Amino acid sequence: MLDPSNFKYFERFDDFDSEEYFNKIINLAIHTYFKILNTKTYVKSEMIRKRENEYRDDFVDTMTTLQEDYGFNNLIINSEPQERRENVKERGLLDIKIQYRNLRDIKFVNKCYHTIECKRFGNDLNINDNYYENGILEFLDGKYSSNTNFAGMICFIEEFKNNWSMEDIILKINEKLNENDISSLNNTPHEDYKDVYRLTALRDYNDKNIHIIHLMLDYTSIFSNN
Repeated sequence: MLDPSNFKYFERFDDFDSEEYFNKIINLAIHTYFKILNTKTYVKSEMIRKRENEYRDDFVDTMTTLQEDYGFNNLIINSEPQERRENVKERGLLDIKIQYRNLRDIKFVNKCYHTIECKRFGNDLNINDNYYENGILEFLDGKYSSNTNFAGMICFIEEFKNNWSMEDIILKINEKLNENDISSLNNTPHEDYKDVYRLTALRDYNDKNIHIIHLMLDYTSIFSNN
């Protein structure tokens, strides 16, 4: 577990938005996934809400429960709040918004946060449309996470379409990225979980890179299509 003493006040605007710190958020997310595998089951016919939202809300609830165990007592984790980007008419709804109470200047708490976008993948979905066009591109055009250099995406995999493997899914995403002159997802395994990928790409509106960490989460053992 992480040492809570590591999480002092952030002195500067961008101190919280470092690769080292965001990797600790990813560590919390991975262990949230492990907890869900041991505590949740999902039956399609019994799910009364949009399935992606149900997975996300359970994920947020579990992250909130576990955060102190992993050295965080400073997080505010919300699902589906509105993105507050200045001078833009269209504002996206963030799947997961992570704010930090320990930003020294209180005005930065609402401005400086991390975003994790969630997607579902199964037999009824096109990975290109759902994951690329309605996910990755939303970060590149600034609809999501416009003030930060690091962000996350989670793919809840209910079923492996057409008997695809995890590698097949990544191949399809990379084909779409490369068609649009965007670099590929690179496998960057976590010490406890191998299906972690990183995309570094230039944002369309400010010519700066964003780094998106992708967690491909296998829910096939806890999802039933009945």
